[in-house]
Amino acid sequence: DVCYECGFNNFSHFNKLFNEFTGKSASAYRKEKKKMIQ
Repeated sequence: DVCYECGFNNFSHFNKLFNEFTGKSASAYRKEKKKMIQ
Protein backbone atom coordinates (compact mmCIF):
# COMPACT_ATOMS: atom_id res chain seq x y z
CA ASP A 1 0.00 0.00 0.00
CA VAL A 2 2.80 2.42 0.85
CA CYS A 3 4.44 1.98 -2.53
CA TYR A 4 1.26 3.05 -4.32
CA GLU A 5 0.75 6.00 -1.93
CA CYS A 6 4.29 7.13 -2.77
CA GLY A 7 3.52 7.09 -6.49
CA PHE A 8 5.07 3.77 -7.48
CA ASN A 9 3.06 1.60 -9.86
CA ASN A 10 5.24 -1.47 -9.40
CA PHE A 11 5.89 -3.06 -6.01
CA SER A 12 9.05 -4.80 -7.21
CA HIS A 13 10.58 -1.51 -8.30
CA PHE A 14 9.64 0.12 -4.99
CA ASN A 15 11.11 -2.79 -3.04
CA LYS A 16 14.37 -2.63 -5.00
CA LEU A 17 14.78 1.09 -4.38
CA PHE A 18 13.73 0.76 -0.74
CA ASN A 19 16.37 -1.92 -0.25
CA GLU A 20 19.04 0.24 -1.89
CA PHE A 21 18.11 3.22 0.30
CA THR A 22 17.70 1.44 3.66
CA GLY A 23 19.81 -1.67 3.20
CA LYS A 24 16.88 -3.97 3.99
CA SER A 25 13.59 -5.11 2.53
CA ALA A 26 10.40 -3.23 3.33
CA SER A 27 9.11 -6.18 5.36
CA ALA A 28 12.33 -6.43 7.39
CA TYR A 29 12.24 -2.67 8.01
CA ARG A 30 8.59 -2.88 9.12
CA LYS A 31 9.34 -5.77 11.52
CA GLU A 32 12.28 -3.89 13.01
CA LYS A 33 10.22 -0.74 13.60
CA LYS A 34 7.34 -2.76 15.03
CA LYS A 35 9.69 -4.29 17.62
CA MET A 36 10.97 -0.83 18.57
CA ILE A 37 7.43 0.41 19.23
CA GLN A 38 6.48 -2.50 21.49
